Amino acid sequence: MILIVTYDLKQPAATYSGLYEVLKSKRSWWHYMKNTWLIATDDSPQELFDEIDFYIQRETTSLSQHSVARFRECCLRRRGLG
Repeated sequence: MILIVTYDLKQPAATYSGLYEVLKSKRSWWHYMKNTWLIATDDSPQELFDEIDFYIQRETTSLSQHSVARFRECCLRRRGLG
């Protein structure tokens, strides 16, 4: 599966090294735009989100709780659980 990860940085890029390491640890990745990655993974969107959530919550304030809730709702709906 190919997943797209996009974000809006609130801190200098070096602050996000943990997030970048998680994304680079996947089967294959392409960081083709400043704040956008394509990730080839066997993980579901929810699994990838759960893995990077720590870095999002710790390193950025760009995702509101509403945005996080909507993302999770979308993942659950796609899996037939919502």
